[in-house]
This record gives sequence, structure tokens and C-alpha cells, in this order.
Amino acid sequence: MNLRDPAEAAREQLAASRQRALEQAERRRKEVYTKEPRLYQVDQEIARRGMEIAAAAVSADGQMEIVRLQQDINRLREEKLRLLTALGLPENYLEPPFSCPLCQDTGFARGHRCQCWQKLYRQQAGKNLPGGGEAYTFDNFVLDYYPQSDDKGGSPRKTMEHILMHCMEYAEKIGRQEEAESLLFCGKTGLGKTHLALAVAGRIAQRGLLAVYTSAQGAVDHYERTRFNRNPSREDWEFLSAVEKADLLVIDDLGSEFSTAFTQSVLYNIINDRIMGERATIITTNLEPAKLASQYEQRIASRILCGYTSFVFSGRDIRMMKRMEIR
Repeated sequence: MNLRDPAEAAREQLAASRQRALEQAERRRKEVYTKEPRLYQVDQEIARRGMEIAAAAVSADGQMEIVRLQQDINRLREEKLRLLTALGLPENYLEPPFSCPLCQDTGFARGHRCQCWQKLYRQQAGKNLPGGGEAYTFDNFVLDYYPQSDDKGGSPRKTMEHILMHCMEYAEKIGRQEEAESLLFCGKTGLGKTHLALAVAGRIAQRGLLAVYTSAQGAVDHYERTRFNRNPSREDWEFLSAVEKADLLVIDDLGSEFSTAFTQSVLYNIINDRIMGERATIITTNLEPAKLASQYEQRIASRILCGYTSFVFSGRDIRMMKRMEIR
């Protein structure tokens, strides 16, 4: 899984694109100058006139000189166009083919972040998530799988409608409110807990925020490799950094990890640090709240059960139902 900072990844992608464009333009110039040496002379003269305009701009009586130099540049550009046309080449053949003409692949246009950078940022943020941020969405969360009523007199569908609406609103609030709410999704397997957690993560990634997904065991493994120097990879270190600064952290399947004192310490530190840093977290678990309180140290259980907004999912195993449909 890619856990890189999407801002850094977007910058690197644009920088690489700009470098390729500059290198391609340089290759083309060398090729064309060999075929038509006069084009090299014309480009040199245009560059020289440009420098002379800059010098004239700071002169008290340089306005007339600027007009004359600009006329020279226009004449030289017309000659350049004729030479390129004679070679069967387009007017912009010697210009770098930037992927974004507006910012020339710098990421900034008119003093602001360019739209191309914002698009790349959203793409990179989504890559941090299973399914690339597109496989699990609010739109493909199907309420029809949840029954209207159950044998306990409840309505799983109404329950899930409420949870879905809260998640949709929650995804728009993250990063816009000073106090970050965290959520706990409880319920049996196959009820859509992971789907909705990833739908929230995917939505905030579309908004240009950083969302990070991990299983509980996966989080422990990353910390274990770095803590005990068990050949930690770049991804391990990137994960630790991402957990600290992510706008949303999804910890999936809490309770399935191998329980040790170190495991409990890692989970406590992650949960506590994000509460103290006022950063949003979603935890999913198959454990009931009472079981959660008995399986984890009191300092962990109290922070989750008292500090998170809890939702209990109900219904039938959707994964099993979908599997039966395919058959």
C-alpha cells in the first residue's frame, strides 16, 4: 500500500513531468539547429533583445527603446515561424511540451496552487486507500441488503440509514471543524463497517485531505519493525509519519490482532496521540463494547468507549449474501 505524503508525491510527479518537457525541448532544439543553423541565431537574438528590454525598463528614458526592441522581437518571431514552417514543423515545436500550460508543471499559477496540482494531490491521496479510494463509496453502499425488521423488533435498515447519513455528514466536517470527532463501528462481520469507513476516507481524499487505512495488526507490524529494527522499510517509516499527521486514520478490525503487551502499547499510543492531536480516527471491530472493555487495558478501552461516537451495525452478513447472488 502506498503511504506517501500525497503533497510530496504530487510535487515529485510534476517536477518529473517538467524535467521531461525541458529535456524533450532541448533534444528538439539540437536536432532543428543542426538542420537549420539560422534558427539558432534567431533564438539567440530573441533572447538578447529580451535582456535589453529588461535593462531599458529601469532606464528613465527607456520606453522608446523598449518599443523598438519589441518590434525587433516580433520580426524575429515571424522569421522563426517561416523557418519552422519550411521544415514542416509546428510553431511551438521548440517549446517544452508541459502537461499543464497554465503553470508549466510548477504547481503554481498566478500565485496559487494550480488545478493540475490539486488533481494530482487527490489522486495520490486516494492511492493510500484499498481500491484507490473509488471501490468503496457512499453511492455503492446498498441499503437494500439490510432488512426492514428483525426478530428483536428493530429495523436494521433504519439503523443503517442513520449511520450512513452521519458518515456522509462526517466526511464533510473533517478538516473544517476545530474538534475532530472519532467514530467506533461495532458489529458482526460482513455488515459494512469497513465499507463505510473507507467511504469516509475516500471522500476526504477527494477533498484533498490525507486519509490512511490500516488493519490493527498491520499497524502493530509497522511499529514492531521500526521499534526492534527488524529490517524496517521505507513504507514502515512513512506509515509512522502518516499516522501522526493524517487528517483521518482508519484502524480496521480491532480485536483480530495478536495480543501482547507491545500490541497494547502501540494501540494506546496511536489512539491517545490522535486524541491529543485532535485528529479524526475511525475504528472498526467485530467486538461488542463489553467485550472490547474486557479484552483491552482500561486506558485503551476508556479512550475508545468514552472518547469515540459509537455505532452498532445490524443486519445479515452482506458478504455472504453477495456471494450467494453470484452463484
